[in-house]
Amino acid sequence: MRLSFNNKIKTGVGLASNSYKQILQSGEITLRELLIWASGRGFAWVELRDPEVNYQPAELVRIREFADKLDLRIHYAWDTEVIFGEKEVFERGIANAAVFGSGTYCRVVLSPKTCAGKGGYSDKEADELLEKVEDYTAQAETFGISLCFENSSETISGKGKNLLGMNELLTRFPKMLSVLDAANFTNKTTVINPSAAEVFAYYKRFTGRIPYVHLKSTKEHFLLNQIVADGDVNVLSLLDLITVNEKILVALELPQQSGWRQLTNSVEESLSYLMGTEITGIT
Repeated sequence: MRLSFNNKIKTGVGLASNSYKQILQSGEITLRELLIWASGRGFAWVELRDPEVNYQPAELVRIREFADKLDLRIHYAWDTEVIFGEKEVFERGIANAAVFGSGTYCRVVLSPKTCAGKGGYSDKEADELLEKVEDYTAQAETFGISLCFENSSETISGKGKNLLGMNELLTRFPKMLSVLDAANFTNKTTVINPSAAEVFAYYKRFTGRIPYVHLKSTKEHFLLNQIVADGDVNVLSLLDLITVNEKILVALELPQQSGWRQLTNSVEESLSYLMGTEITGIT
């Protein structure tokens, strides 16, 4: 039985493999074992994170074929920054995403290192950034891939009159799609932290441009290991809001932890809150 946070959302619940990065690197579990567990637990799809675009196409074909047997959809993601990234890396990433077929969503970042600690991009940085976003979006479309740029260190609106945030970037380039990570906006590492009302208003403004959401929580602007009821943004209220798009992708993306049991407990506690069910600890 597939998990569902809200029966109005028809795509099921996704799981971000980035949460398991340390566990996978340690060898405590393999990617195949993670996919088996995700499918058995009821996740409908997995966001496969390939941080530096190091997967080879043959590896991804094997992953796709294995996921197909589990009735598990794969969407793709990487972390290389667009604004300073080499075009060859981007093109390799799109080719990798294409392995998973037309209709694949590809989560990427803009340039969080550029705007980190500043509260936004300068006009010059934004112009350079959006030129590449336009080019890369057009290339991705030829493969049937939807590029979605996640807010990482970006603010909702730029600091003062001289810096630009996600509001301004999405307004300047109407074809740009985005992943909404509300906890990234409210995390203390982002210079300007919005209220929950401002996050909801941002989503309402760009509903048609945000086909993808990451779920995690902050409280008093500190990132938590699980989703909670009294975080800076009420995640259940966010889920209710985004049901306007029944095809929206919603992925649980908790912070990385170093142990399988510890992270599984955090996942189960989050699912318990989101689905209104009781769970017992994992041993």
